[in-house]
Amino acid sequence: MKINRYPGSDARFPEVRRVDSLIKEFADQLSENPLLKGVFHTGLEFTAATQKDIAHGLGRAYQGWIVVSTREEGSVVGVQENTSADKGSFLSLESDTTATLDIWVF
Repeated sequence: MKINRYPGSDARFPEVRRVDSLIKEFADQLSENPLLKGVFHTGLEFTAATQKDIAHGLGRAYQGWIVVSTREEGSVVGVQENTSADKGSFLSLESDTTATLDIWVF
C-alpha cells in the first residue's frame, strides 16, 4: 500500500491552518511507517526443514516480515530467516513443520 505525503493547503484562517498542520503531521508519520509499505503473501506452502525463497516484490530490500496466519490446526510453526539471501528480491524462510502460511513482508 502506498501512502502519499499530504501536500497541505493554503488556508486563510488560522484554525483551518492548524487543523491542516495536524493532518499533515499525522499523514507524514503514516507515510514513514515501514509496516504499511508491505506486501501480503498468502498460501505459501512449506515443507519441514526445507528452505523456501519468496520473491517479495517490494522493489527494495525488505525490513522485516510477520507470519499473519497458519492453516495448520494445533501446531506451532517456527519459521527461521536465512540471512544470506538477497534481501532486495527474496525472503528466504525455513519452517520447522510442513505448513501453509500467510506472511506480510515489509
